Amino acid sequence: MTSRLLLVVLGLIGFALPAHADGEVQKLITPADKARLDKYGETRKAALEEAKAGDPAEVKQLDALLAKPLVAFSDKDLTGNWKCRTIKAGA
Repeated sequence: MTSRLLLVVLGLIGFALPAHADGEVQKLITPADKARLDKYGETRKAALEEAKAGDPAEVKQLDALLAKPLVAFSDKDLTGNWKCRTIKAGA
């Protein structure tokens, strides 16, 4: 009886714990994309350096964008209609 109770308690604890990444993206991502993501930091740095050597008005806009605080979105409901922008910096 005690072992059953222990199993039930452990099961309830397991359901109460937060979910962790299931690795689904790792199963879907191509080797080429994984290599690109592995170099994200250095690619971003090089692109920003190149962009900051460009048109002063565009550099001012880029600096204003980069000065904004990062915002976590994992605890927000993101359903709805979105308008997305892409900003390309550097080659």
